Amino acid sequence: MRKAIGFVIVLWAVSQFLPQSFVAFSDTLEQSFKTVETAARVAEIQLIEL
Repeated sequence: MRKAIGFVIVLWAVSQFLPQSFVAFSDTLEQSFKTVETAARVAEIQLIEL
């Protein structure tokens, strides 16, 4: 999780230097959150099945 947060910070820093990269940063951030949400749902399902 710490690596993911660090990755987001690095992407934010890059987006500050390259205005065109803001769209890529936004898309990446959105996909990162979707990945975390999916992982949480899978974990929840696995806990329910126990």
